[in-house]
Amino acid sequence: MTSLSNNRIDAGSTIVWLEDVNRNLTWLVGGKAAGLGELLKAGIPVPPAFCVTTTAYRDFVKESGLARQIREIISGIKFENEAEITSISNRILKLFNQSELTDKIASQILLASKQLTGRAHSDSRIESRFAVRSSAITEDLKAASFAGQHSSFLNIKEGTGLLQATKKCFASLYTPKAIVYRSRNRISQTDVAMAVIVQKMIQARVAGVMFSVHPATGNQSQIVIEGNWGLGESVVGGMVTPDEFVIDKQTLSVLSRHVASKSIEIAAKAEDNGTYSRKLQGDKARVPCLNDSELSALASLAIRIERYFGAPQDIEWVIKADLHPPENIFIVQSRPITTLPSP
Repeated sequence: MTSLSNNRIDAGSTIVWLEDVNRNLTWLVGGKAAGLGELLKAGIPVPPAFCVTTTAYRDFVKESGLARQIREIISGIKFENEAEITSISNRILKLFNQSELTDKIASQILLASKQLTGRAHSDSRIESRFAVRSSAITEDLKAASFAGQHSSFLNIKEGTGLLQATKKCFASLYTPKAIVYRSRNRISQTDVAMAVIVQKMIQARVAGVMFSVHPATGNQSQIVIEGNWGLGESVVGGMVTPDEFVIDKQTLSVLSRHVASKSIEIAAKAEDNGTYSRKLQGDKARVPCLNDSELSALASLAIRIERYFGAPQDIEWVIKADLHPPENIFIVQSRPITTLPSP
């Protein structure tokens, strides 16, 4: 395993620290992690993290026999047959569930998680919790975003839960949506590989997404920010109608605001892994989840990120519950917007 920030990365690395990652390492850490590594280099606030590499994935599926089994199952598949795709996906996911990570991979993940726990931005209320996110080598590219195709898990403890979440991220390479998406984009079903981001969990007061251009109109001079109380699952997963704010890219002024009647928020479980949904009570359900200073700070980050990557971006953000502006805003994902209407 590479040590903390030693900048020596090779093809055999099982663990790579996010600050050592850049876009040239997409083959090793996947598109999502490569994007986050670039954001760190640009001075954008990103929670500390390490990556379980595609080398670890390939070693796992080879030594467990999964690679051979997947090739046999996937060969001859009729991609126009939805029922067949679902059946094949279920068979592959079951095989992943029945297989165990190698001792080498498991021990390096657990060691890295202990190192990560001791790093900045710890939350005194809930210790040693992680966000575990899939990062495929074909993900978050300009031509193929794979948005929503692979799995992520929030509020995961150290130990067995972290190993299981990592394995589930590996397995999500073969969800029905991912198989169909690869078929439509003429991407190999068997030459793909998955990395996993293990990121310090940010206990959010508010979270959501923002687009560095207006996604509905294609207007390049506007930023759209959507948010809700709690963790970002409610917005990304379409569980609520979020608050929506349209920001002028030149002045950072709010052009329009739609404050939704937000029914729920997603919160971290205090004792167990994972999250739960709870009903928003009283005024909290009907008041804006973001104030104008937070909107301005988020929009400024969207502009910086778009300029750095040189293309419109779809960005996931979190505002930490126990910090003050501007130190409380973190970016947890940025990917190119692959389809935009003509303005």
